Amino acid sequence: MLVLIPPLAIASLTIVFGSAFPSWGWRRSGLRAVLTAGLFTVLSTEILGLFGLIRQPPLALAWAIPAAIACVWLVRHWQQVRSRLPRLEARLHTLDKAIIAGMALALALTALVAYLAPPQTWDSLNYHMPRVAHWAQQGSVDTFATGIEIQDSLPPGAEFAVLHVYVLAHSDRMVNFVSWLAMMTAVVGVSLIARQLGAGRNGQLGAAAFAATLPMGLIQASSTMNDSVVALWMVLAASEAVLLANDVHRWDAAMCLACAAALGAFTKPTAIPFLLVMAVLVGGALAARRAMGRTLAYAALAAGIMLAVNAGYWARMTGLYGSPFSPEQVDLHRNQLMTPAGVISNLTRHAALHAGTPWPIVNRVATELVIVVHRVLGLDPSDPRTTNHGAFRIPPLNVQENKAGNPVHALLGLVALAAAVWRRRVLPGVVHWYGFGLLGSALLFSLVFKWQIYASRYHLPFFALLAPWAAVIGERLLRPAGIRVLSSLLLLASIPWLTGIRTRPLLPLWDEPKVGSLLTESRQRLMFASGDYLEAPYTEMTDLIGQQACGQVGLMLGGPSAEYPLWVLLGAPRPDLRIEWIVGGTPSERYSDPAFAPCAIVCESCEEQGQTIRGLPLAYSRSGYRLYLQRDR
Repeated sequence: MLVLIPPLAIASLTIVFGSAFPSWGWRRSGLRAVLTAGLFTVLSTEILGLFGLIRQPPLALAWAIPAAIACVWLVRHWQQVRSRLPRLEARLHTLDKAIIAGMALALALTALVAYLAPPQTWDSLNYHMPRVAHWAQQGSVDTFATGIEIQDSLPPGAEFAVLHVYVLAHSDRMVNFVSWLAMMTAVVGVSLIARQLGAGRNGQLGAAAFAATLPMGLIQASSTMNDSVVALWMVLAASEAVLLANDVHRWDAAMCLACAAALGAFTKPTAIPFLLVMAVLVGGALAARRAMGRTLAYAALAAGIMLAVNAGYWARMTGLYGSPFSPEQVDLHRNQLMTPAGVISNLTRHAALHAGTPWPIVNRVATELVIVVHRVLGLDPSDPRTTNHGAFRIPPLNVQENKAGNPVHALLGLVALAAAVWRRRVLPGVVHWYGFGLLGSALLFSLVFKWQIYASRYHLPFFALLAPWAAVIGERLLRPAGIRVLSSLLLLASIPWLTGIRTRPLLPLWDEPKVGSLLTESRQRLMFASGDYLEAPYTEMTDLIGQQACGQVGLMLGGPSAEYPLWVLLGAPRPDLRIEWIVGGTPSERYSDPAFAPCAIVCESCEEQGQTIRGLPLAYSRSGYRLYLQRDR
């Protein structure tokens, strides 16, 4: 039940903000309550971590403080609160009610999947969840020795929130709800942005439906991947940016924009292009109003908040690498061809990831068109200077969590772009301003980052920000019935991604599912859906460790390996279990504990190690994995 304290705090803060600041409106109050919770997550994690107190009682007490303060305020101002609770302003059209019900059903189904499915995405098993498990074990977010360096080096924003849920629930049963809450909040946020851009109720509902039916958004809402969290912070930042650009005196908007930007950078580097474009557009809007002094003050405020939020992480990275960023990760992802041809190459290939259809001939033709563009540019479409992973091709329409595109939404975005150019004279200036921001972020993203076959998930913030812009233009061109029909069709088209995610389907009807239904499969079987070949050796090794009552386990795995299933199979989190890496030659090696004396070592590709490691005899060997185990303890 302790895991309910954070959502209670967010709900209480929403009511407090909505009642105390009625000019904000209830949607903005809710968004700022989530933003406050994000900041509190970072602050409490860093402070408790200094003393090794990221444990269940201290963490529950920390979250109880803002929840209690909000509840006390609500009790003392109950009459004011009751008079300002939101009410429906007008009767809703029957189809509007159906669309709202459809979105509620979509959120309910993703919540069901989030609850039933364990962490299972390969990145979750490789580094998202293992870093959380190590932090929970040591009671802090200090750097630890690991053979999977990205467990230390990548920004930890989303995983901080997952850590809180993991520790408070004392299991991973609820960890997927971090992404689910991010998706739900982002849907509210895009409807607010649509209103700020001039949309009526019909357009706002259309924007929400657009965001709520994004295939990649629906998939990530039931995982521990972090792109939904990035999308949330970008939506919050964009809403505050529009507010600030329209009213240069809104210090609250400047503060919240800076906080959302800091949390976005703290979550994933893919937020940086969006944030830079927002900074340029807001700065330009302020400069146009001759508010240079205020612009400089806002810039200083943003820099201070960015430093405060990221200081702990940057300090840990500086201690590990001598700089705030991992040189290896920068080299891996940085586009090395920052020329017009390189940008066009990346832009066309990124767009092509959302061009997949169920028809192979169409996909082949589209792939060939992109290849022709590259011939004109004089580039290889899989040029290593612009390509991180995978040979270029357009994946077919699919329900895979690493490759799903948003083809219908991309098509609607292209139609909106054509309409914006055609009807540019009748659209408000703020719509053009926002559209230039979208275009600028796409160009800057293609300038900075290499392309990879799995990059469609990085585009989730772009599509979330596209939703209100496309909805506003659609409302200008279509009658209300047209927006309602499009919203209804988007909801119907989302059924495969709501019910048939390849590795965690409710109904295993789509795209050759890896496992059976979530309603019938075991949690362990679902955890290995992305690597079923691991289930037998992992299960057998951890069974042998359990039989010997061994609670000190060393790891010697490869960098791409799935570490987290070993934690689950060994019963983590539990106080008598300690899992540590045995590494050599990695940057984090100096954080190893020389006093650690394992009674078991799980080793991958260790044939050259012989029959013993650290005095422990070989007890098991299968499929490239070996277990060295102290017997008869």
